[in-house]
Order: sequence, then structure tokens, then C-alpha cells
Amino acid sequence: MSHPSDEMAQMSTRELLTATCGQAAIFTAAGAVIWYLSGRDILTFVTISPHEVFYGIAIAAGMIATGFLLFKLFPRFSEQLIRDQAHSLAFLKNKLGTGSIIIISLCAGIWEEAFFRGGLLTIAKDYLPLWIAITGTSILFAAIHLAKMKVAFLIGVMGCVFALLYLTLESLLAVMIGHALYDIWALWYVQNEMHRLGVFDDVKTTVDAASELG
Repeated sequence: MSHPSDEMAQMSTRELLTATCGQAAIFTAAGAVIWYLSGRDILTFVTISPHEVFYGIAIAAGMIATGFLLFKLFPRFSEQLIRDQAHSLAFLKNKLGTGSIIIISLCAGIWEEAFFRGGLLTIAKDYLPLWIAITGTSILFAAIHLAKMKVAFLIGVMGCVFALLYLTLESLLAVMIGHALYDIWALWYVQNEMHRLGVFDDVKTTVDAASELG
């Protein structure tokens, strides 16, 4: 059975960006609908102010610094994390340009926060204990990335961090900006590391060997 990202790897860059933007539009709208159905004013779904933009940039700076530091302090573990994402990020096999990375990251940062934090978390905390709402939506956030266990765990932790930041700052815009800017760096870094390590060559060799045995 093919993996969704394997199918994405066969897309042209234009097709990939079109699918990504379409997905972002659908799930951002879904998050806004959930917000509205929870009894909140749709005009307050995303508010815009200078301090929210500042918070978003600060979140991104802190996450990028932490990620870079962890990659450098634990190179073997970091390499394994990179290799573990070969299938879930198979679309990186055809190296993306900076513009494409920015568009994909902006779309992910916007719709994932709109849907999981602005939508699901907001309504879940109305009916569930806060820790269950945060944990549950973060598990779902990790699950949609279709990653291996170690990577999924880290994504789940990041989901909890974004949830806490959203609830503390009461700003969807701030977590959208922080998430998107972090993703730009992370996608760029992971793509470069995957190609430096020959991750996709390793995957192809494994698949070819399995085909011969079959």
C-alpha cells in the first residue's frame, strides 16, 4: 500500500503547492467553523496586533534555537530522526526551492493552528478537563503527520507546547507565526540533511532489494 507522501513525491512542484494551499484553505475554514459553532464571535477567531506578531517571532526564534541546539548536541539521535522521516517527507526527494518551502510552511503553520488550536482545542476545553483537551488534540496533531513513533512523540510534545502558548497568549496569530517560521527553518534543514545523508538513496535501495526478494 502506498504512503500518501509517496504519492506527493510524484507530484510536480506546482501540483504539490496547489494541493498544500487547498488543504490549508479547507482546514483553516473548518477551524473557523468550529470556533463559531462553539458560540464565539467569528471576528475574534484571529486578531491582529503588533504585540501578537512580536510574540510569534519570539516563539519561532526560541524554537529554532532549541531545535538547532538539540541537533548539534545529539547528532546520532538527530540523524535517526531525519532518516525516520524519509517516508512521511518523501516529497522532499525532489529538492524544493526556498519559495516552495516558505509556501508549504506558511500553509502548515496557518491551517494546523487554526484547526487544532483555534478549532478543536477551543471547543474541547469547553467540555473536557484542560489537560485532556490539550493532550487529546496534541495526539491527533501528531497522528496526522503519519510519522514513526519517535518523531510522532516529538510532534505531540510540540503540539502541547503550541497549545499552552495559545492558551497563555490568547492569540492564534502568534502561534500561527511561530509555527510557520519554525517550519520554514525545519523543512529547509531537514531537506538539506536528507540529501546530505543520502536518505532517499537508502530508501530506494531498500525498496529495490525487497522487490528482488519478492
